[in-house]
Amino acid sequence: MTDSNNKPARAIIVAAGRGSRMGGVTSDRPKCLIEFGGRPLLDYQVGSLRTAGVEDICLVTGYKSDMLEGFGLPCFRNDRWSETNMVHSLMCARDFFLSDDAESTLVCYSDIVYEPRVVKAALAAPEGASTIVDLNWRDLWELRLENPLDDAETLKYNDKNILEDIGQKPKSFDDIQGQYIGMTRFSAEAAKRFADIHANIGSYAPGKVPENCYFTDVLRGMIGDGYPIHAAFVESGWLEFDTEADYDAYKALADKNDLDRFWTPRDIAAKGVLG
Repeated sequence: MTDSNNKPARAIIVAAGRGSRMGGVTSDRPKCLIEFGGRPLLDYQVGSLRTAGVEDICLVTGYKSDMLEGFGLPCFRNDRWSETNMVHSLMCARDFFLSDDAESTLVCYSDIVYEPRVVKAALAAPEGASTIVDLNWRDLWELRLENPLDDAETLKYNDKNILEDIGQKPKSFDDIQGQYIGMTRFSAEAAKRFADIHANIGSYAPGKVPENCYFTDVLRGMIGDGYPIHAAFVESGWLEFDTEADYDAYKALADKNDLDRFWTPRDIAAKGVLG
C-alpha cells in the first residue's frame, strides 16, 4: 500500500523476547516460531502484511536470534533482550524506524497473528499515529481468562476517535472502550516523537527508564504531550499467544472448527516466510 508520493508502508516485527509465559513451548525457539495450524506465527504475520500490500518487513531479534536469520528478512539484534523491554528492542532498529523512506511504519508485536483486514485498518487510519483497537476484545479475553480484568488494560478515546488513555490497570469495564492489540502505525514525524518521548520517559512516567518501559508507557506519554493517537477499529480478526493457556484454548477451538469467530487464516495468501 502506498501514499500519493508512492512511498510504500513498511513493518517492524519485534521478536526479541523469550516469551517466558509460554513455558516450554518457547524453550527451543522464539515465540514467533511457535507452530499453530501447521505454520509458525511468523508465517501468518508476514503473509498478512504482504497480502495487505506491505512488502518491506524487518525483524528485531534477540532470543535464539540465529533461528530468525534464514527467512530473508532484514534483522536488527537486541543483544540485551533478557534485561530490556520491547521498546528498547524496537530502538535497535532505530534507523529503520525513524527513516522517512516510507509513508508509514507499522510496529507489530511478534506474539499476535492477524487477518489482512487488521493491517489495512491500521494503514487506512488518519495520518500521524494510529493504533489498532479491538471493540470485540471481551469475547477473546473471556475465552482466555476467568476474569478478563486480570489482564486487560485501560483504553479510552474521545468522540473524534483519538486516544485519551491506554495501558493502565482498569478499575472496571467502564475504563475499557476497546483493547490495544499490539499493532501501531507511525508516520515519520510520529516515529520521531515516539523516540523522543522514549528517551525521556522518566519525565512522562516517573520511575520508568528507557530500557524497561512499556510500549503503552510511551504512547501514554505522547497522549500527555498532546500528540494525537488515532484509534483504528476492528472487531476480532486476531489472536494473542501470551501464555500456554492461550495456545491450548485456541487449539481446542480449532479442533471444534470454531476458531473463525476470532481469527481465520483463510484470507492470508501464501506469501509468508515459508511461501
